[in-house]
Amino acid sequence: MNQTIKKISLTIVLAALASGTLMAQTKGRTFQQLGRVIAVPHSNVQIPYRDDNSDNPDASIVIAKNLGPTGFTYVLDNGWLVTGATDVTFGGPDMIGVQFRPSVNCHATTLSAAITLFEGTKSVRLGIYDNNGMGGVGTLIQDGATTRMGNFGSCCSLAKVTLTNGGAALTAGHDYFLVATAGASDSGLVWSFVSPAGGGANGQSFNNTNTGFTWDAEWTYYAAYEVQGTNP
Repeated sequence: MNQTIKKISLTIVLAALASGTLMAQTKGRTFQQLGRVIAVPHSNVQIPYRDDNSDNPDASIVIAKNLGPTGFTYVLDNGWLVTGATDVTFGGPDMIGVQFRPSVNCHATTLSAAITLFEGTKSVRLGIYDNNGMGGVGTLIQDGATTRMGNFGSCCSLAKVTLTNGGAALTAGHDYFLVATAGASDSGLVWSFVSPAGGGANGQSFNNTNTGFTWDAEWTYYAAYEVQGTNP
């Protein structure tokens, strides 16, 4: 997205904010919250997820996901901010965790998220974290980084990380988080979420200026993701 479009969009949205209303009571920074809005206009366009697992033949099972080719979509231009500390437009850092619970003992090997670049360095870290016992993100189990992602507003690939050494061991019935953090200090990324009709709310955890840079526990719009792996 070029700088002219971003500046024009920012002017439009800032003008609209004067009479805007809160989309939801959440501390996550998104497109539509008053005073916490990404500088682009919103549309209702939704894009079907295309699952292409040919680049990772070891991922033999789907451990958890909220999108897929049958009836699930993610919002193309609306989602949560994932930023580094020096992101030029929004500041930061903003980190997000999406809660999931495996139904079998397994190893997570491939982590995918509907994350795109808005500005800055194209880099994101995706990781599996334990829970903290209070509904939020706990300690890191394993993560990895990628620079392969689309630009904001493009369709339809996912940012994808393959974990090394057999992946992260997961226990059936235990709550974990898929966490996204900016891969560079100036990264400004967007993690698109599932529309209410396609997936709605789920357990999520945010870490940003609104939470005092600690992990909170919320129930809100679900960031679009998939975790694949092996059984066991």
